[in-house]
Amino acid sequence: MQRNIVKLLAVILLLLGCSSAVFAAAKSVRPELQPGHSFINGQLFVMMADGPAYYCQPGQKTWQRIQQGQTLPDGYSVRTAAHGYLILSWGANNIILVKPESGLRVVVQPEAVVQLILQLHRAEVMVAARDSGLIEIEGRHGNLLVNHGDSSMISNDNGELIKAVKGQAGFRLRGNAEPLMIAESYALEVAPDGREKPLVRFDPGSEYESFRRFATWLNRFDSMHRGQSSEVPFKIDSVKINGEFVSSLPQENGLRVLSTPDGRLPASLLMQVKITPYPGPTHRFELYLGKDLVYVMREGREDYFEVNFKIPSFPEFTATIHQVDSLDRRVRIFSAGFTFHSRRAVEDRARLFCREFSDAFARRDQNWLRTAISRDYRDWQGNTWFDFNSMADDTLRRYRDVRLTLHPFRFEQKDGKLLVTLNYRLSALTADWNYRFEDRGTDILTIGIEDGEMKLFSKVAGLFFNRLKVAVDLRQGILRGRVYDERTRRPLEGVSVTVRGTSYKTVSDSMGEYVIYNLPPGKHDVRFYKNGYGELTATTVTLKAAGEQF
Repeated sequence: MQRNIVKLLAVILLLLGCSSAVFAAAKSVRPELQPGHSFINGQLFVMMADGPAYYCQPGQKTWQRIQQGQTLPDGYSVRTAAHGYLILSWGANNIILVKPESGLRVVVQPEAVVQLILQLHRAEVMVAARDSGLIEIEGRHGNLLVNHGDSSMISNDNGELIKAVKGQAGFRLRGNAEPLMIAESYALEVAPDGREKPLVRFDPGSEYESFRRFATWLNRFDSMHRGQSSEVPFKIDSVKINGEFVSSLPQENGLRVLSTPDGRLPASLLMQVKITPYPGPTHRFELYLGKDLVYVMREGREDYFEVNFKIPSFPEFTATIHQVDSLDRRVRIFSAGFTFHSRRAVEDRARLFCREFSDAFARRDQNWLRTAISRDYRDWQGNTWFDFNSMADDTLRRYRDVRLTLHPFRFEQKDGKLLVTLNYRLSALTADWNYRFEDRGTDILTIGIEDGEMKLFSKVAGLFFNRLKVAVDLRQGILRGRVYDERTRRPLEGVSVTVRGTSYKTVSDSMGEYVIYNLPPGKHDVRFYKNGYGELTATTVTLKAAGEQF
């Protein structure tokens, strides 16, 4: 009996020992973000492993499950499966967020300036750094560098996409000594062949939303560094533009709508903000309107900080206020998007610009035309501001009865400018009144704001008068039209147009348009042909003398 009792006590003690060992070995699912607690200097530490994530040692082929709390030494390869998420830390000032289906390799070089390089194979990551500069993210065509802020990078077979989500980021293309600096809220795309594309603006909020699985960790990381910082955390209490509170402005598609009593665009805008706590003499604030437009905010009346600026873009723009700290770092404390009037008012303003453009030709106002063309003008044929104005001056000087008619019918907002699709007609008589030059067609104008005024920035089809090379005999006729695909209703380019029984022929352009000048008046048969579409003949097309239409 005693022997059985001893055995039973031994079993109970054994079970209690196992239970204690299990609890002792258990790891916290949410470790605290405190220096020296979840961060290890000089080592890549796994702060969170959620879902299937694996590592492979150098020279090995087997993949093992990553455990929260382990370190990843030099040469280790890491990958996440379809539902695997990782948060890695390098010291107390850097965390790396790794999305599912990502692969990377760890390179540790303790003695170098850049101590950690993560080589991406096919991955999507975000780096949050605070006064670091110790790590780089290496893609197929270059390296991402983040000293202070948050930046994301996608690297795959389609190239790379780098976004400066918060603060500035640098991207050094392979072979370049100096990195390209990417301003906050701008993205850089690198094509598969290594060519970089122009910077484009994006919404940082949407990028944070795509990394929302890591939101709690990012907030803790920010809170930890704010608590350790000696900088004063400022916030915006109220914002006014031209005397109106931004919070009371109507909204359209998430943008605050600005308007004036007379419906005209204001020459400038006055932004006033109240900042809490009230800043001291050494504190600095900047208004950021784009990668090249930065204004310093100054102390104004009634405890407001204010700045007066010209309209940066049309019909939309984004205003961001940064606090500049003692280390010359920019911290965003306010951001909002604005648009002028409603969509209908924007379109009406564009129509008015087109009418003013036509009227300037009618009154031969060369000064107005010079100021209505942006100095940055460049159309799809390579013409510049100088080319446009030289051609306009030549046309107004050499010809009589110059008539320009613009009929806009479609409007599209893109990159802070307005794309206006229109039909146009430009005609002019020769000095001897015997011949008339003429051009008709469809074009797309790019209209925007420069120095507070609406101006022309580009055109798709070049200048209005690029095709004014044919002198129209007013006694002869003009055959013109447009060719469409019957099923898709899209314009057809490269259609051969021939007038039967004559030597007159042409080919339709990218808009599907064609024109043949100086055809004898009367009835003609017109043949249309394109490979893959077959042949069509329009019979008994009646032409009148061109002079009868003027």
